[in-house]
Amino acid sequence: AIASLLGFGLLESAPRVGRELSPGSFELPSGPAEREAFAYLTDAGEILTARRLEAGAQWRMSGVVLRSADNSARVALRYLVASEAVWSAGAGCVLRDGYVCIVSPDGDQVLTPFKERAYPSLSERPRDLLEPRSVNPAAMTFRQLGQLAERLERSGSSTGYARTVQWERIAIPLTTLVIILLAAPLATVAARGDRGLGVALSLVVTILYLGVLRASEALGFAGLLHPALAASFPALAFGVAGLHFFR
Repeated sequence: AIASLLGFGLLESAPRVGRELSPGSFELPSGPAEREAFAYLTDAGEILTARRLEAGAQWRMSGVVLRSADNSARVALRYLVASEAVWSAGAGCVLRDGYVCIVSPDGDQVLTPFKERAYPSLSERPRDLLEPRSVNPAAMTFRQLGQLAERLERSGSSTGYARTVQWERIAIPLTTLVIILLAAPLATVAARGDRGLGVALSLVVTILYLGVLRASEALGFAGLLHPALAASFPALAFGVAGLHFFR
């Protein structure tokens, strides 16, 4: 149990330590760092659509439209259209070559062009706008994975992957306790003189555990199984068996 708690602590502290030691490389996505033609509901409550988000020497988003989410007939709508958006360390998101369009409730429009405009209300970082399978879970804490899932849910996207990975942060350290509960009875078999049987059973249990974990994980990613259950099912099933054998 202590080893499981230590494992959870290491998983939570690794992203913070990694960002301090190597902030650039540790946050690199594990998949393609790009996204095509997507819509997103920002933390500020605005609807963001973009033609393309890509990473290179600088994060860049093209074909950007930001619209206020309030569709009330008594409130003016604001559209902010830009050819591209880039991120800088000081100003955050900067929009280039675009215009602001204010549409009043009676249909009148006021257009204000701009060449460059800082947009600090877009608090999301480029990594937050990537597809969930394109981020590096090792660079995110339990809380950050939950925030990613909330953003995906607000945008109408599937949260199965992010939520399952989030709950695995708790379930994976529990594997230590489960394996000990299963290994202890097998050790008594070896102590009685049948050492080969104990080793063989240990290998079988390990292979079965990994197989069940991957199958349950895939069901959670696809949304066919609740993420918490998908992440914890192997630990629960094998833990119950371990307690029975231990008794």
